[in-house]
Amino acid sequence: MKEESDSSQSKGLIIALVISIIILLSLVGYIFYDKVIIRNQNFKQENKIEDISDYSKNEEQIVDIHDDLIQNLYSIFKIDGRCHMNIESLNNSNLIKLRVAYENISKQNITSVECSKLELSESAYCGSMNGLMREAYNNGDLKKFKEYEQQNYTNSIPVALIESKVHELFGSDYNVYHESFGTAQSVAPSCYFMKYDQSNNLYAQFNCEGGGACAPDSQELVEASKKGEELYIVTKLTDPNGVQTKATYTFKKDQKNGNYVFLKIVKE
Repeated sequence: MKEESDSSQSKGLIIALVISIIILLSLVGYIFYDKVIIRNQNFKQENKIEDISDYSKNEEQIVDIHDDLIQNLYSIFKIDGRCHMNIESLNNSNLIKLRVAYENISKQNITSVECSKLELSESAYCGSMNGLMREAYNNGDLKKFKEYEQQNYTNSIPVALIESKVHELFGSDYNVYHESFGTAQSVAPSCYFMKYDQSNNLYAQFNCEGGGACAPDSQELVEASKKGEELYIVTKLTDPNGVQTKATYTFKKDQKNGNYVFLKIVKE
């Protein structure tokens, strides 16, 4: 009887030990599954989400043409109704870049300067034509005309302000070359221009008696989209003969000033 009792106890211990081992293995398995496998799956899922996000940044997305940014950029760089403004000049002309910058500077920054302090021009006069200047001009009295001109005042703007606006619109790395440039008021490039006065470090407004017909292209904003750091504005140009072409602007976010700056306009 004692031997049977000892045998039963041994079997019980073995069974208890086996059960304990099974429980321990199950616990280890659960911990491994929870801490390693699940965590690894979550890590992969998080990376997958980031990959999708990165991919979406490189997808072209439609932008509402009535968006304030789109409207503002189109207003600044549009060709519509602007003499001497076209695809070629907007892409390559330093004069046009200076003009666009000037046209988008607040009038509050424009000051007045005495014409007597400026270097005068042979082909244009300083400031606006006043009564005495008009009388001398009509009488062909150039000497009197120049005397009255020196008593005149004209609009001026600091060189630094023009340069700052060029960088704001065309990129902080754009190398600005300062020179006299025509404004949108005139058909003739030599009339109604901002004269670069290096000695006074400013631009001053000069005018002349000019005329002529201006027939610039008309333009219509069609659509806009964004891809990564670039923004695209698609327009339809119509020349004076009624010929229509598609022209697309490309803007890119400037890494230094954070603005969307003009890169190019391409006819398609």
